[in-house]
Amino acid sequence: MRRCSREDNSTHKEIYELTLVQIYVYGELTDSFEIKTGVRQGCVLSPTIFNYAIDWVMDTACRHSRGVQISPEHHITDLEYANNVVFFADSVFAFHHKMPLFMNSLSIEEVHDFKYLGSTLIPNGQAKNDIITRITVRNALFGLTKHLWSHREITIRTKVRIYIAMIDSVLLYGCKTWPMRRY
Repeated sequence: MRRCSREDNSTHKEIYELTLVQIYVYGELTDSFEIKTGVRQGCVLSPTIFNYAIDWVMDTACRHSRGVQISPEHHITDLEYANNVVFFADSVFAFHHKMPLFMNSLSIEEVHDFKYLGSTLIPNGQAKNDIITRITVRNALFGLTKHLWSHREITIRTKVRIYIAMIDSVLLYGCKTWPMRRY
């Protein structure tokens, strides 16, 4: 777990202690009031402070889990991006033992695979299904734009730029996270 240095912690406290704000409502400022919780929207430190907090929460939640193996030396227990969180466990038992999750008294659904930030994640960490899906979508998009490729008034250079921007980007989105395996 990353820890905030004493100097950073002191700076954060100075910025956030006794913080008074006013808000414009219908063109007029409200009376001043103190902010006692949370981080200030628009403050350059807010993302850093939030990351320290969410790292602590995730480290605490995942401390007893090995997660899933992504290489001989590395395991991953969770992914976080904005307001999305994914937990990984090597078995259903390990997941429920680690943390039974509920929302409004309902158990959160377990799934075999799911889309996360545009990529399909599966238990074994392979990307074969995602790659096949991307090739299929790319081929369909190429077919939908075939009138462009045979249009004589569009230069080859423009066609190449369209292909790279529209077609290749669909195919290659997320490819940097694909495992290096032969399919």
